[in-house]
Formats: sequence, structure tokens, C-alpha cells
Amino acid sequence: MDKRYSIKAAACGAIMASALMLCPALTYAGNVRQYTFAKGTKTYTKLTDATAIPVSNWLTQSVVFPGEDGTKVLPHKAQGFPIGFSFRYAGRDFDQFVISNAGWILLGKGEVDFKGYAGSAFNTSQVSELQGFYLGINPITYGTSASTPARGGSISYKTEGEEGKRVCTVQFDKLILDDESPLQEKGIYSVQVRMYEEDGKIEYAFKEDLTTYCSGTGFYAGLHGWDGTDALLLTSRGLGKATTVSEKRDGSLLDPTTYINWDENDADMEYKPVYTFTPTEEKAAPEAAPTALTLQQSGKSVKISCQRAEGSEATMILVSDRPFTTADNPVYGVTYPADPSMTLDAAKVGNARVVYYDDADAPTVTLNSISDSSTLYVMAVSVNGYPAYGINNAAKAELITAQAAPEWVNAAVKGNEVQLTWKSDFPVIVATTTEHPEKTRVYKGKFGQPTSTAAAGDDIADGGKVIYAGSEGGCSFTIDTPNVPVYFRVWTVNGTTVSATGADAAVVADATYPFIPQVENWPLYTVPLTWATNSKDVGFFPAIRDYAGDIAVRGWSSNGSVTTLTTPALPQGSEGVLKFEFAAETVRDAEQDPETGLMMLKGSEAGYFSDTKETPLSDDQGLFVEIQHADGTTVQKGRIEKYDGTMVVFNNTDYNDDSSSFQEETVELGNIAKDSKVVIKVCTGKTTKFFLRNISIEATPGNTAVESIALPTALKGIYSITGVKINADNVDTLPAGLYIVDGKKVVK
Repeated sequence: MDKRYSIKAAACGAIMASALMLCPALTYAGNVRQYTFAKGTKTYTKLTDATAIPVSNWLTQSVVFPGEDGTKVLPHKAQGFPIGFSFRYAGRDFDQFVISNAGWILLGKGEVDFKGYAGSAFNTSQVSELQGFYLGINPITYGTSASTPARGGSISYKTEGEEGKRVCTVQFDKLILDDESPLQEKGIYSVQVRMYEEDGKIEYAFKEDLTTYCSGTGFYAGLHGWDGTDALLLTSRGLGKATTVSEKRDGSLLDPTTYINWDENDADMEYKPVYTFTPTEEKAAPEAAPTALTLQQSGKSVKISCQRAEGSEATMILVSDRPFTTADNPVYGVTYPADPSMTLDAAKVGNARVVYYDDADAPTVTLNSISDSSTLYVMAVSVNGYPAYGINNAAKAELITAQAAPEWVNAAVKGNEVQLTWKSDFPVIVATTTEHPEKTRVYKGKFGQPTSTAAAGDDIADGGKVIYAGSEGGCSFTIDTPNVPVYFRVWTVNGTTVSATGADAAVVADATYPFIPQVENWPLYTVPLTWATNSKDVGFFPAIRDYAGDIAVRGWSSNGSVTTLTTPALPQGSEGVLKFEFAAETVRDAEQDPETGLMMLKGSEAGYFSDTKETPLSDDQGLFVEIQHADGTTVQKGRIEKYDGTMVVFNNTDYNDDSSSFQEETVELGNIAKDSKVVIKVCTGKTTKFFLRNISIEATPGNTAVESIALPTALKGIYSITGVKINADNVDTLPAGLYIVDGKKVVK
């Protein structure tokens, strides 16, 4: 084997295929950490007859390609400058490079493709940008300004030496480090980055032209991978006399304690330090395979986990949709990107895809959007730093993912009886619940995953109760929680396997008296099921009040817009009454407090309906209550023109939104015809937020407009009358009205 190809691949390959560059979530194995590090001996000697690289008029986000002036804004793809030989790096061969305005050297083969940010990548203000940076051999400059790269000086390159032992040197000469502090000097430094054909060695040779130690600025340089933990970095800010290499980068890249440091007081460096990174020589493949390989499906996701084998330096996990063959084996000496999305060709080995490649003791990766009823073949391979792959003793497993869920489920409700129907090619398990996940915006219940042996009446761990298990196409269910959403989920069962997902439906029992919707039972920020609103953008929905944390129905109006909340169709009744509490908050602009003279910043205050507190209301402004009949006609039943509540005290720097107090309201509805709806409508001149809670519609005592049911002659125990519990031992003492006895309406 040519010695050029016996080097260990570095952790994160340089620029490869364009598809690879589009996925910042990719990670590589931590092979950068497996480079050996040493002080070099060949000091900075300025190149002669080198090819200059123009760097004038650079933009912050730009790279330099041959024949261009360095003003190209990313992304860009083109032929780069020639290295002069095939340079083996990250398990790949490269023959071209480009540089960025911040000093990145980016590699390519045939052309260089860079689609990322090329600015001051390791500047202290840019640490949040590190995820998704792309590998280069990078003498990075930094200063006190995040957007200012090193400037001044010159950049050139030259390839020298005999075939097989050539060296390509990229020279940054007399670069100026910006420093905005008036107490410090500017630093000027030079650095050469050398790429060696013979063994893949990378070398940095520095020369300080004007002190950087005392300037308060400096630079980082080294090898950097795809994530923040895979890097070997040099820093000119030495913290101690000892030069050390951190074995693994677990902290911030800008924590100097994780760097290779040199000290200005270390006399033997003479301010001309040279550092050499040498890749690992060829190693034998690990003999032991990863252990405890497990596959666990949850929903559409599959979690793969195992234990790194003793004596191995990393683990590679491959996934395929058919049994592995020798064509799927990774190639010795090549480092592969890991792509859990399983979409990029750069991470493909034969038919298999690399989904994990790193050195954790307990490797774990989760694959998402897995197809139903598919087979996954998984192979975990031990890796040494060359890299050499233990393909002869790999751990293997396979998983048949759960079959498809039912194609659909439908829930039809009449009164409190629900008829469920579904379409499925398998037997099913049906469960119900009134609990939904917190902060959800959709009508889905909180369900766990049933076992294949679940039977009607069984509780499901983590949510839900089974109401049916079998092969029919439907079942019925009686709701015993009026005015509360009831959720259903249907799974398919095939032998011992239950579908990972289910088909969902939700209903609310037809409105009954008393109509008291339990707001906390509805998903937040979603219009209550069977209720209606006149706008998709501005409507009423359950929400958490920011100040008190309580749940209320929230809506708003602005500039004369009309916002409504309409109940579902109500049963026939007479002399009904609507009760609710409401709070209102109007957004106000910054203004001067007339009492204190202080400027009151923009915030909320006790709400009003007109353009100002003092302006009389127009006919269409206020909070209105209407009855909407089945034929679409409406009758106004009440109008509220003023909010008398208060806000929690605020000052000119602290405004407590959502802190308005609630005031109680009662509106007589009169006779309510069958299938009529109650409408709450608001209209304001200025942006005003409304909160509603404790909404109820009850039959006035004495209401007889309900189907007559014979009153039992002997009432015993506690019964409900219009929502109030009474002792009914003596039937003669009961006033006329609607009674609910054992869930049945009883009229006296």
C-alpha cells in the first residue's frame, strides 16, 4: 500500500459533495482527536516565487477562487487553487483548495464546494455559529470585533519537493489583527500552513512581527471537525508554561483550557512556534464487536443503541433495507460522515447508510420518519483510529417496524352516544381519554402504547382506557363527561405487534343543560371543539394568562374588527341565563403620567371599547350577547359597554400584561329555541384583549320546556337541581324545575 494511503483519516472531512454540505446536522467521528501533536522544527521562512492570492475588498462572508477578487458571497462552487498532488485528508483525496477571508483553507477534489459561513468562525462572538461549520485547515484570526477578519498583509501559496514528498505551503504574511481597545496595540503575525504528500502531515509555522500576546488579540488555528467537540486548536493566548493537548473537547471551543497553549515566557519558542499534526499510522482492525445492540421503536422513530467494544476507539452504525453483503463494508482508511436522516449519498456504503460514527462509550442514534411495515437491518462495527473497521466481528440486528395504522377513523355523536367506525386491514385496539398533552394545539388525546393483548376495560400505561379490541369495523361509546372533549385512538394489531401510530378522532357530547364548558379540558390556542369563531386569525381560544398562569378563553379586537365566539347548538329550553366572567386589557402607547410626570412605556391597561377611555361608544362597539336561531336570524340579548376591572399595579418600567381582574356578568337569554346558539361578540376601536372564564348557560328555575318525565314519588339522597345539590328527602319541599336524577332529566 502506498504510504500516502496508510494515514489515519481526520475527524471531519473537508468539503465533499454538495448534498453533504447542505446538512449541518451531520457529524463525523472524532478522528481529529487521534492526530498526534508535537512541536515542529522547520520555522517560518518566507516563500519566494510563490503564487499570490488576491485579498483586496473582501466581504465578511466570502471565499477566494482563482481569477476572482475575493468578493464572492457564499454559497459558491468552482475550481480552486491546485495543491499540486493528491493530499489525503479525512479519508479522502483532495487536489484543490480555496481560502476564506478569515483564513479558512477549504479542500476539494476537481472543484471546491463551500456552502457555509466563512467569516471569523472562532471569534468569541461567533461561538453560537459553530454547529454546521465545515472542515478546513484553518488559521483563524480573531479580534474584539466579530465581523472583522484579519486584514492587511499578503496571502500566497507554493508547492515544492520531489514526487511523493511534495509539500504545499499556504502563507499568510504580516496579517493585522484588529483591536478596538485604545489601551492595546495591534498585533501583526504571519503563519504558514503546510500540507505533506508523504504522510498527510499538517504543519503550522508562526512568526510574530508585532506582539500579539500583549495586544489583547490573537488567533486560533488547528484542525476542526463538524461539531464543537471535534477539534485540536492552537491559541496564541498562553495560560501556562506547559503545552498540553486536551484528549477530548467537551466544553466550549472558546474555553482556553481545552486548547493547546503556548506561553510568551517559554523562551525556547522565540515567538516562532511550529506545531505539527500527524495522522495515526495504519492499525489492525478491532477484534471485538460492539455489544448490547438493541432496536426500539416509538411512534415513527427507531432508537438504536449499543456499547462500544473494549479496545476500540469508535463505533460505526450502518442501516440498510436488505441483508448486508460485502459490498456494504466500509473501506479501510476512509472516514465516513454520519447521516441519521439517511438521505445523503456521501454517507452511503454500498446499499447501507452510516447513521452513527463516533467514540461514545454508549453509542445512541434515533432514526425518524421510519416507514410502516418495513425491515431495518442494522450493523454496529468497531473502529480503530486508522480507521480500520472490525467488519469480521460486527454486531447485527434487524427490526420489522410496526404495520400501518388504520386508514381512517370516524366518530359520529348524537346526544352522548358516539358511533366509531374505522378502516383497517388488521384487528384493532380502540381507547379513549379526556386528557390531552399539555400545550398541545391539536385535538389529540394523551395515550400510551397498548400491548397486543390489551382488552376492553384495560388501562394503558401513560394514558387511555381500552374500550374495544377485535376485528369489527366499528363500536359505540357512551360519553359521561358532557361539555368536555373526548378523544379516541385506534391502533392495528398483527399478532404480537401493535402499530406504532394510531388514527385519532375527537368529539364533544351534544350540548346539555347546564352548559358549562370546562375550558382547561380543551387544547390551548385552539378554538373549542364544536364552538365557532368568525376569523381564522383573530378568534377566541383557551390560553394561559401570562401573569397569573390561569387558563381562560382569550380573544381580541382592534380597529373596529368584530370577533365572536359561538356555542354549539343548544337543546330546547326556556328562560335561559348566560353567566360568565370577563377581563379586558387595552394596549396603550408610551405616554406621560399626568400625576408623576414620568413616561409610561407601552403596555396594557384596564380595557375599554372606544378609541379612548373618554370617547363615547359607537353603536357597534362593546361586548354583545346574542341568540342565533337555527334559521340564521339573531336577537341581541345584552350589551356590556364598560369594563370596571383593574390591572395589577405597574410602573414606568414594568407592565404586567394578562393581569386584569375578572368581573362577573349575567345575561338573561329568555326562551331558547331548540338548536339555537349563543354568541359572544366584541368590537373595539383600539387593540383590546379579552379573557372569558366560568362560562355557563343554565335553565332558569321553573323552566318546563323540556320533555316531561314522571317525577319519582319517593326521592331519597342528594340530587342536582340547576347545578346545586339539595337534600330531596321530602319531595313536597322541592320547587318546580328541572331535576337530574341518575343522569335523567326530571321535570316537576
